[in-house]
Amino acid sequence: MKEKVSIWVGNFESKDEFLNYTNNEYTEDGDSISSNFEKDFNLIYYDRDLVEKEWVSRSKNNIKDLLKGFSYVDQFIQRFKYTNCEKKFNAAILIYNMEYNAKERKVKFKSNELEFVGIYQYSIPIDDKW
Repeated sequence: MKEKVSIWVGNFESKDEFLNYTNNEYTEDGDSISSNFEKDFNLIYYDRDLVEKEWVSRSKNNIKDLLKGFSYVDQFIQRFKYTNCEKKFNAAILIYNMEYNAKERKVKFKSNELEFVGIYQYSIPIDDKW
């Protein structure tokens, strides 16, 4: 089964800055309040359970290295364009089963920056035992 993953990479001063930017808050009634990430990139309908994100303390100029360890990354990493970049990145967000329509490509938040880098395909193996 072919699926798509939307990928963002960026630079954040600290893990706290990254989490403050990406984490959702909730009202007393339990209603979700959109994160700054969702607001900045106009993300409304997607499954929040299908998000993987990571901040690392040492920035990397090879995004392939930054993405190591994410689910299904071995299926699309070869097609990734951003290998030896002039910029360094220390944060990544992957949203699986979502095709971002790229209204916004790059956003600055305080002294941090996040950039949409593309949509990639991956396959979910189907277990015939079920």
